[in-house]
Formats: sequence, structure tokens, C-alpha cells
Amino acid sequence: RNCDWSSDVCSSDLSLQPDVSVNVRGARDAALFRLVSPSVVLIQSKNSLGSGSFISPTQILTNWHVVGNNSDVAVILKPAKDADRISKTDIRRGKVVKIDQVVDLALIELMEAPVGRQPIKLGDISDISVGADVHAIGHPHGEAWTYTKIGRDV
Repeated sequence: RNCDWSSDVCSSDLSLQPDVSVNVRGARDAALFRLVSPSVVLIQSKNSLGSGSFISPTQILTNWHVVGNNSDVAVILKPAKDADRISKTDIRRGKVVKIDQVVDLALIELMEAPVGRQPIKLGDISDISVGADVHAIGHPHGEAWTYTKIGRDV
């Protein structure tokens, strides 16, 4: 490998082509998305968009940088069918009840629990291992309910 650190240029004989032999999505991944995605919400504040997850029937965990210093935010629920557009019944008012700027977390409370939304089960530190797959469902760059899996089948 030949690198010129002063200009941030590196050349390598390694191929940058994706490994097409790795099956990154399958029936199990689709089932996981169907199960978990209704519990992932889109948060809209005056200046920001972001993701949040139900951690109890009425509480949503999100990031502080999403809610900022707002006391109220819009919580947008995933429509029942993927092809459906967001309707007024999918939009709820959420109250920001707790923030922690240092760890970039915020807790939002809804007045009533929406029907058909289960809290996402939080894992335990003992469940984490090197090489384990990481799954993310969210709203990067304002996109709606995307799914990303990082990992390798072994």
C-alpha cells in the first residue's frame, strides 16, 4: 500500500468491489423489518428530522440533536401498509420530557399509546459480540423507514 499522508491520497491493489457472495438480505431480515418497523417513528421538530423508537407504550427514545430545545415535536407513525401515504391519523404530538445533551439522548412522551405499536426490546450488553450483525431502521436524510444491515454471514 502506498500512501501520501500529506495529500490524503492512498493507492492500493485491494479490490473495492462488493463481495457479491454475501447474502445481506433474506426472509429473516424482511421478517425483522416487518416486526420492528412499526415501532420506529419519524420525529419532526422546528429545525430537524430524525428517528425514534418506542421503549414503552407511550415513550419514545430519540436523540437530543433531533429535538433540540423544543418542548413539543411531531411524532409520525409508520402507516399500516408500506405503500400507504402518511395521513393525519399517523401524526401525534409528543412532549419532550427529558434530555441529555452529553450523551445526545431525548425522551418523548405521547398522551396515549397508539394501537399496534409494541415497544422495542432493548438488548443486554452480554448479547453484544464482535462480528455480530447490526440492524438499523430509521430515517436517514429524511427518507422513510429504511433498513440497513451491516455484517457478514459466516
